[in-house]
Order: sequence, then C-alpha cells, then structure tokens
Amino acid sequence: MSRPHIRIAEIEVNASPNDERIVGIFRYESDQNGKRGPLVILLAEIISTLYVYEQLLDVVNDAIERLRSLTSAVDADPMGRFEKLVQGVNEAASTFLAAEPSAIAWNRVNLFLLEIDEEHLCLAGVGHLCNLFVQRQPNDTTRAFDLFGSLEQPAEVNPHKIFSALIFGEMKAGDVLFAGTQNFERLRQELAILPRLKSLPPVTAALEIQQSLEELHIPDDFGAVIVAQVDLPEPPIKPAVASHTSVRESPEMSSVEKMYAEEKTTEAVLNSTMTPLSSSRTAPHGTLREYVTEWKSRLKRLPSAIREACTRKPSTHDPVTMTGLRTMHAGHGASLTGTHKRMIFAAVMVLLLCVSGTAWYHRSQRIQAEQTAWQSAYDQAFDKKNRAEAGIVYGDDDRSLRLVQEAEALLGRLDQNTPARLEASKTLAIALKDTRAKLRKELPVNQPRVL
Repeated sequence: MSRPHIRIAEIEVNASPNDERIVGIFRYESDQNGKRGPLVILLAEIISTLYVYEQLLDVVNDAIERLRSLTSAVDADPMGRFEKLVQGVNEAASTFLAAEPSAIAWNRVNLFLLEIDEEHLCLAGVGHLCNLFVQRQPNDTTRAFDLFGSLEQPAEVNPHKIFSALIFGEMKAGDVLFAGTQNFERLRQELAILPRLKSLPPVTAALEIQQSLEELHIPDDFGAVIVAQVDLPEPPIKPAVASHTSVRESPEMSSVEKMYAEEKTTEAVLNSTMTPLSSSRTAPHGTLREYVTEWKSRLKRLPSAIREACTRKPSTHDPVTMTGLRTMHAGHGASLTGTHKRMIFAAVMVLLLCVSGTAWYHRSQRIQAEQTAWQSAYDQAFDKKNRAEAGIVYGDDDRSLRLVQEAEALLGRLDQNTPARLEASKTLAIALKDTRAKLRKELPVNQPRVL
C-alpha cells in the first residue's frame, strides 16, 4: 500500500541590478485533524515597483492567511472549499481597489493561486506565467502541456472579481508542475526544464536548474516552484506480540534463555566488581525492598557523616618529628606552592603586557603628534611659497621676497629624518629657489626706481 505525498522545491535567483519587478512565491501550509491539510501556493510577478502593487499583494496575502485557517478546517468538497477561498480574496481585493485612488495596469500583474489537497488540484489566476505540467500516462509515458493557459480569462480584468475563472483537476502520482516567472520561457531549452522534470526528483531538478541559471550569469531575477505528487509506501504494521503464557517453550529455547540469564548474571557481577560504588544502582536483580533498606541505612549514617566533616581531625603526625623537618628546611609548610608560582608568573606576564602596551600607545601618540606638527609647518611654508608667486604675478615684489624668506626659515627648522620628509624638503627648497630667481629682475641704469 502507498499514500500520496506532495514534494515542493523552490528556485530563486536574484541577479538583477535594478529592482524593477516584484517576484514572490508564498506557501501556506496547515494541519487538519492531525494530518497535513491542503497546501496553498500564491505565485506573483508584477512588472512594477509602485507602492500600490505592493499594497495589492499585501491585501491578497492577508486574505489568504485569514481564510486558509477557516477553510482548511472544513472537511468538504475541495472544489467548494477553494471557491470559498477565492471568493474571500476577491472581496478583499475589491474593497481595497474601491478605496485606492491610484490606477492599476492589469497587464503588469500576474497572480496565480493554487490549492493542492492529496490528489486534488485547484487553480485560479490573472495574467500569465511560465508553467509546465508533466502528466504521467497509464502506459508510463509523460505528456506536457500549459496548465495556466487553459484558464479562461476575460480581455479586461474586473476589479470586483480579479480571479474570475477556476480550474479543478487531479494530480496523480508521478505528475509534476513547474511554475515560474516569464523569463523562464526563453530559457526552456538551455535549462533543459522538461528533461529534468521527467528524469529527476523535484528537489534535485530545482537544484540543477538553479545552478545552470547561476552559471549563465543573466542579470535578472528568477523565481519558480516545482510541485510533484509522489507515492510513499505505508509503514509496515508491527505484528502483535503474543503473551509468554500462550507459547509453549521448547527445550532449545529454554537452553538459550538459560544462557542469556547466566550471561546477564556474569555481567552484573563484573560490573559490581569494577564499579563497586554504583553496583547498587546497576544491579539487574535488585528488588525494591533492597533499595529501600539501603537508602534507610544511608540516611541513618548521614548525621554522623556531617559531624565527622565538621569536626577537625587530630593530626596523625608526631609534632616533634614535624618540628625537626621544618628546621631542616625539608619543604614542609612552604607558602609558595606550584599553583602560587604559576599565578605569580601569570600576573607578571599580564603586568608586562600592560606596561608594553601602554608604552607602545604613548610612543605611537607621540610619533603621530610629531608628524602632525611637521606636516603643519611644511604646509605653512608651501602656502607662503604659493602666495609669493602670486605676489610676483601682481607686481608686489617686496611682499613676495618677505614671504620667500619666511618660507625658507620654516623649511630650515624642519627635520629630515625620514626619506619622505627629505624628499618633500628638497622639492620645496627647489620651488623656493625658483621663486627667488624670479624676483631677480634686471634694472636698466637709465631707468632708476628713485630719482
């Protein structure tokens, strides 16, 4: 005997650089009378990211969440139960659209609602999605067709009844349904969707399709679900155990049982020998009366054990001998034990780490401050050089000469301990030399500045 079982696998690849679509796969599962209830799946692909489409999807999702617990608890016709679910979703969407001022372009909306209950399959939707229903034939062949395309849809969507048509059928063992976003249509041959659905389990087929998608490096978002109906064998029924009194013991069985009893007795003896403290707890033949007697004796000995623990026992060593040993420095009564030495060593190491860390921190702070001061003085000298060149352009030679002298004084005070500082100082010195050369103008004798 076998029982139908639903296997589900999802495919999700997010490689689009721009979020231009809303792609979602929602699963709603429930338990019904201790067994798995009907499975509801909502597939959504909306070619827009406006807020009104997100609100519409939230309204549909909330309606399904609210209604599935009510409909799944009803043991009724699967078609009638699905009709109630679709009616509730239509009413919720109609209420939302009546109060929403923004218009919805229904040619951008693709919503499909499925319910699978054992061998019953119900479908309703609006729009179009890539789908492939592989049906197992009686002669062990398969036939593939467009299940969503068989759903009759009006030319214009009625806002009061967005799910206007239903499909009801059976999903036998071996049938597989693939449903995903529209961009799977152009990749059916490259991804080998149909051969993989025919030859592989649903989870393996989903993994291989997703790996092939990732290897293609297509900058787009993909989402799909694979639903398969398989037959699981019923668990074997355990035979009833007959009572020992109704079975006549044969001599062979009695000898075997005797051997087992002797083996258990030997193990008990060995266990009590190897672990005498726990023999009373592991003894297989101990009776309740023996356990009670043992615990009574332990409780009686408890007060005396407490008194012995609290009373200081007299020393068993001769005081004269111990005094002689202490005067001989034999190590008796030493305060620095091995544990104390290890603790002192650890404390010293921690102290050294703290001191070295503090010294390194202060040194790094000092080096950083020194570098900041050097850079500030260098920037001042460089700025004075630039201002001197600007003064030359505007004919203010006296001010330019003064700025050059100040810059040279700053440069002379800068140290050149590192290669970077040395290179920067040489560059600035050459620039100041060029600026000073520009200030040396030839003055004709017949044109003196002061007469």
